[in-house]
Amino acid sequence: RISLDSLASPRTVGAEADQGSIDIVLPGSDVAYATDLSADQGEVTDLVDRDLDSSRTIVAHADQGDVTLTYVSS
Repeated sequence: RISLDSLASPRTVGAEADQGSIDIVLPGSDVAYATDLSADQGEVTDLVDRDLDSSRTIVAHADQGDVTLTYVSS
């Protein structure tokens, strides 16, 4: 399992897991991100605001596990 809890809104996050889940918890629900998330054998839960033109990017891919992206307040 890969977990990230950030105190400040990150500019870039990248995570890959072959076997296991990825959980990313972001601060500040007023910040939107350009996201690229996938789970080959799992579920993707994306609860953050998306803006494909945002300078803030999050890329997370899991082969055998889930990917969860949320704000700390969710």
